[in-house]
Amino acid sequence: MIEKDLSNPKGDQIMRNYCHKMLNWGGGGKIGSRKTLASARKRGFTLVELLVVIAIIGMLVALLLPAVQAAREAARRMQCTNHLKQITLSTHNYENTRSALPPRLWGRAQNGDQPLFHGGGTAAQMHGMVLLLPYFEQGATYEQFISARGPLNANGNPTGDAIFVNGDENTGINTGGTLWQPLPTYTAGTFLTTAIAPLGCPSDSEAISKPATDQTRSSYRMSSGDMSVTYHDNQQRPTRGPFPERRFSDTFSSLRDGTSNVIGFSEKGLSSQPGDRDVRLGVMTNIDGVFDIGPADSSWANGAALVVNPALCFNTRAGRQYDPALPHEIGPPRQAFYHGNPLFVGLSTILSPNSPSCLAFTNMGSSFRAAMVSASSYHPGGVNVSMMDGSVRFVTDSVSAGNNSTEPAPLRTSSDPSPYGVWGALGSARGGETASL
Repeated sequence: MIEKDLSNPKGDQIMRNYCHKMLNWGGGGKIGSRKTLASARKRGFTLVELLVVIAIIGMLVALLLPAVQAAREAARRMQCTNHLKQITLSTHNYENTRSALPPRLWGRAQNGDQPLFHGGGTAAQMHGMVLLLPYFEQGATYEQFISARGPLNANGNPTGDAIFVNGDENTGINTGGTLWQPLPTYTAGTFLTTAIAPLGCPSDSEAISKPATDQTRSSYRMSSGDMSVTYHDNQQRPTRGPFPERRFSDTFSSLRDGTSNVIGFSEKGLSSQPGDRDVRLGVMTNIDGVFDIGPADSSWANGAALVVNPALCFNTRAGRQYDPALPHEIGPPRQAFYHGNPLFVGLSTILSPNSPSCLAFTNMGSSFRAAMVSASSYHPGGVNVSMMDGSVRFVTDSVSAGNNSTEPAPLRTSSDPSPYGVWGALGSARGGETASL
């Protein structure tokens, strides 16, 4: 028993305080008080607090999503850049091996892999990209093109787009297979069964996909410089760009402006929708005054449907669409990369990137003749271009060009400077300009 020391009141007060604290420890008041129970119940979120948290998360997602999309597009654009560099370096390897630049148009030889010229149909209108296939690891596909034969006329030349499949090309005797097939049917159904990866820009879903019955397409085109793109006749002749038509004699030394100042390849966006009015994808027909058609014999020999007023083509746009009040017909939605048709593979450096394209004639049935085809892409704000030295640059839609120009394009044989600003000067291979991006 503890005896109380009455002579020490301070110790008594300490004891009372100690007991009081022990009784109220952990409760902030009396044990079992209403205050303690209310505090225990007040631990969850209110509805308002929950809504605030959800709103904050939504704002963060909204801020981050564009950044994620931009990062993905940057990665796709980088891959597209690598494709263009690979194709341009393939051109260097080709020139080093064959002592000539690949022509934009060429004819299939009838005896092995020889750079011979033959008139008539697709045999003389193959795109130069086919010649580059072995130099970016597509040699098997190239051999299929070379081995394809068409019916021959009395002079030993192919008579049209049909090719020889499993038969005797001289006698026409069927040796167990289909005798003739159109080239598109043959390619889509035999060796061109999948997309060729280096020819497709990842930003363009149409370029990297290939239905079973569709022809293989390409995002990338060989430049004809600041002139219209043609393939109407069978003449061997220069273009204003680095690649001639149907001749195997031009070399890098032919590029007077220097390889670092001449555009070799650029992009063209593809569409899967017939009637698509997006100016990046379609082509406008029947616009008076854009081209000087002239008599067939004289015009094709040099001017070849000369562009005389590019501003009239540029003004067919209404925002990012073609003006619905104007006559309009869309080009083929799925282009064959091997066919020299201007709408399939043409590229002109007259109007700035992502501008309208115009056909020199009134309907798509004449699309093989001539067109002014502008570079375009699904990249925001511009297109990738590869210079002939292998460097790749991004050119914006606002580059100085012939958008408002009423000046005619130089003749294909001319060495005059381009009248179409920086864009036209970079497309010209022999204009003597000093323009740079």
